[in-house]
Amino acid sequence: MRSRMVRVVGAAAVLLCLAASSGCVRAEKENGEVGLMLTGEVRDAAGLTRSEVERMPLAQQFALLGERYDRSQDLLADAQKQVSEDKWLYNYRGMAPSNGLFAPTGALPGAGGEDSYYLSASRAIELEGAIGERADLDRVLAYFDAQGWAYQVNDVAEFHHEVYADTDDGYLLEYRVQPGGWYVMKVSAGPFWGSDSALLAELDKRTLDEAFEDEFTVPGVRVPFPAWDDPVVNPPKKNLSDR
Repeated sequence: MRSRMVRVVGAAAVLLCLAASSGCVRAEKENGEVGLMLTGEVRDAAGLTRSEVERMPLAQQFALLGERYDRSQDLLADAQKQVSEDKWLYNYRGMAPSNGLFAPTGALPGAGGEDSYYLSASRAIELEGAIGERADLDRVLAYFDAQGWAYQVNDVAEFHHEVYADTDDGYLLEYRVQPGGWYVMKVSAGPFWGSDSALLAELDKRTLDEAFEDEFTVPGVRVPFPAWDDPVVNPPKKNLSDR
């Protein structure tokens, strides 16, 4: 009788989950049991649930995006300075949110096409005489150690090495040394709940094309994130993905 009751209760839970507007995903508890969780309860890299973010005005979500942009740019700059304070080439500037389904750390459980996002910024520098030796990671590894961050080193080839560091607050740093002397520093943030398309549209209204024309930058110098109250700029931008 008890096992039958458990099955009935379990079936009812599934039906309730399917009927919920926020959807449902399988979730593993700390004790190893697998159950069902409303996607509205899934917490993002900032510890927020989708339902919490959906209740926020778009202006507040925009401000959070700006805070995350600034935090990621600060992390990137500090890591770059361990290598060189000279000019670095822009790869990805890191202001525009990207669809959270493609976040480097994986999508949020239950995320759809336009309800989550992540940030990614990348810089590259050509170092004279550099050929991708593993020892070229040392200064960055020492910096990660000093910050107390866990990291993993991948030895891809004899002269191609990568390190990934988790900052413990939703950000991931990557440093890559490789043949040819072009070394790359990258930061990723998220994924976070929020509409990448809606936030990108608001960002588009408040930024000028001219702000993104520079090809190189020194660590710490970046395009300021606009305020919600900034005037709308027209015409619309030509290439939002380069923000």
